[in-house]
Amino acid sequence: MKEISISKNIELVENLRKKISKYKDEFSKNEALVRYALIDPFLRALGWDTEDPEQIKPEYTTEAGRPDYALFIGDNSKPKAFIGAKKLGKNEDLQQHISYCVSEGVRFFIATDGNHWEIYDAFKQTKLPEKKITEWNLIDDDPSDVVVRSIAIANIESFGEVPSHSIFQNREEKASGENAQTKSNVRTPREITSEDIKGRRKGGFKPLSLTIKGERFEVNKSNQILIRTAEWLIKNGKMTKSTVPVESGSKRYLVNTEPVHKSGKKFFSPYKLSNGLFLETHASSESTEKYAKLLMKYYGYPEDFISVRWKE
Repeated sequence: MKEISISKNIELVENLRKKISKYKDEFSKNEALVRYALIDPFLRALGWDTEDPEQIKPEYTTEAGRPDYALFIGDNSKPKAFIGAKKLGKNEDLQQHISYCVSEGVRFFIATDGNHWEIYDAFKQTKLPEKKITEWNLIDDDPSDVVVRSIAIANIESFGEVPSHSIFQNREEKASGENAQTKSNVRTPREITSEDIKGRRKGGFKPLSLTIKGERFEVNKSNQILIRTAEWLIKNGKMTKSTVPVESGSKRYLVNTEPVHKSGKKFFSPYKLSNGLFLETHASSESTEKYAKLLMKYYGYPEDFISVRWKE
């Protein structure tokens, strides 16, 4: 396996983000293009030789069906993982693909539309959403976070394990000649509360963290404020199919069972939550915190149960 370069992979993520934005319509109509232009380059960056049948076999046959990719590590005759690929914005039938794993005794399944990647442990004895090991979104997540989480599916023996940032910081320091003193001189961003920037456009600030009822979550994109809030409500048994839709305007839904607004228009930027509901994440930085508080209020929580900290 070739050496994985953290800096080069960050650059790749940034390039793929530009490609997704530029060719969004084409990727939403053509699964083969998603595989060729998005998935294959990402796999190669993680040490997979996409042209080597001993490492990757497309359209792999199982008793339950055919996953799009089977990944092999070393001399093992059994796949290490299956990948299900879809057009951009489409979702996999996760239960179907878990059945592929069960039929072949394969532990890991990867679902992706080229942008959003999810890794599942098929052998974990729990409900399907809780089988998820990690996930990342090329467009929405910080590139360095994407690179760290994606190491979980690199062509290495520790496949399926999510490393910490520190492991790769040390590796990069060695490769670039940086030392610990250089790292220690990096300035930590100053945290600012919403009250500190009241009356100023949040578009000029970047979120650092979200706190819900004393539980803190790291966030680096404004839409993650909404996503983390919705997932918290799901985890606490509040947001279910029987309690939606949640309205955010006379013609607009914030959460629905399908990515369609009250007006009949499709969600502009839908996010599929862990319980199968859809969240509309298209909102300005100013609005995300407002909508997160709207969700909390809708499910009976005081607005001050949620707070966001920002950086300039």
